[in-house]
Amino acid sequence: MRRTQLTRAAVELARIMTAKHLTQQAVADMLSARVGRRVSQSSVGRALTGTAPGGDLVSAYHVLLGIDVALWSEPATASAAA
Repeated sequence: MRRTQLTRAAVELARIMTAKHLTQQAVADMLSARVGRRVSQSSVGRALTGTAPGGDLVSAYHVLLGIDVALWSEPATASAAA
């Protein structure tokens, strides 16, 4: 999965949260239950704003979606790397 796909996933997560009236904490709790590890509300918030989430959410994404953890450190664009 590419960084742009991760951004799309964050946008989709925000859309679902709004449609279902879910809070960031509710999403964190659901992910925690699903992967058997604690995922923090702040990590969900950072993912939604496009900043790098904490290792807890990265681990959850890796377990649930098979997303390579190294993708979080890739710049979103070539200009971001400069």
